Amino acid sequence: MAILRSKGGTLKVSISSSYTAIEAQTEWKGPNASMEMIESTGLTDTSATFEPTLVDNGEATVKYWYDPAATAQAYLRTQLNSPPSSADTFKVYKADNTTVLHTFSGYVRAIECTAVTAKTLHEAQATIKITGALT
Repeated sequence: MAILRSKGGTLKVSISSSYTAIEAQTEWKGPNASMEMIESTGLTDTSATFEPTLVDNGEATVKYWYDPAATAQAYLRTQLNSPPSSADTFKVYKADNTTVLHTFSGYVRAIECTAVTAKTLHEAQATIKITGALT
């Protein structure tokens, strides 16, 4: 079994057919897949029974130091404000920037900016709702 040691990584979004790193990333999470279940308990069953349905690949989030002039950050904001007719494609890379861990399609669902004080940097977090399968 291979263990993936984390030494960072990068989430990239396809912009004009080129994968571009979301600038100044500090953290990314996801995908967080789960299997939806439906109850199939019959009237004569003595315990609850369930059947699997579809996999929901959940969401991915990326935190970054906010820079409104940064190319990929501005692209995410545009996609949130004017949702595209088809999902964007994202890739998660290991720290070596060549090994792809996940590829998925998704829509920018939210962008949240953190509170700013005199002693902090302005950080933002984008949430991407994954649609379809992971590859």
